[in-house]
Amino acid sequence: MNYELLTHKMTTHRQDLQREAEQQRLLAHHPTRRTSTVRRAIAQCGVLMIRIGMKLKQVEMHGKPQTI
Repeated sequence: MNYELLTHKMTTHRQDLQREAEQQRLLAHHPTRRTSTVRRAIAQCGVLMIRIGMKLKQVEMHGKPQTI
């Protein structure tokens, strides 16, 4: 094997390893589907609680609830 071919092979291999390491790094920092589902559910619960609070305040002020 000549020197240029060996150098090219080593460079290509190093680039492949760097690319793979970058992909692993990105995957490690990417939120999983489960995490995003939990966050979405928590956000929806928060919105629901705000709506309930608004209805309760309307009942308290006016004596009858209004539809949202």
